[in-house]
Amino acid sequence: MSSRREQRELIKALESVTGKMSREDFSAFEMLRKRDRDDEELDVFSQRRLRQLADTYLPKKSKVDPDALLKKYIDQQKKSE
Repeated sequence: MSSRREQRELIKALESVTGKMSREDFSAFEMLRKRDRDDEELDVFSQRRLRQLADTYLPKKSKVDPDALLKKYIDQQKKSE
């Protein structure tokens, strides 16, 4: 994690999924959120923990172009007819 801005964005995104977190993950997140509120920059280990929480609980964004998928689907439908 390279910037304070990215740190804030991850914390804000994780706030919406706190109900899905295990007790241990939630307490770790609360600690990270308190440090963020106090305007502390996270150390390397805390940044790594925040990234792990984000990887675990935030949905993965697909990099596939939806228009390309639609075109592929239409082409397959035409071939099967």
